[in-house]
Amino acid sequence: VLPGIGAKTAARIVEYRQKNGPFKKIEELMNVRGVGEKNFLKLKEQITVAVTKADRAQQ
Repeated sequence: VLPGIGAKTAARIVEYRQKNGPFKKIEELMNVRGVGEKNFLKLKEQITVAVTKADRAQQ
């Protein structure tokens, strides 16, 4: 759970990831509708990007 990210934005993040693959940089979150620069800057310290086995299998 991230502050300022509601259910709709969370669903958009999942949808974006399904269409585009795993995030490579945290800044890519700003490509998701509902996560603008202002929200991103608030969340930046709480976000990490990691590649999982499942991600590698999809590549």
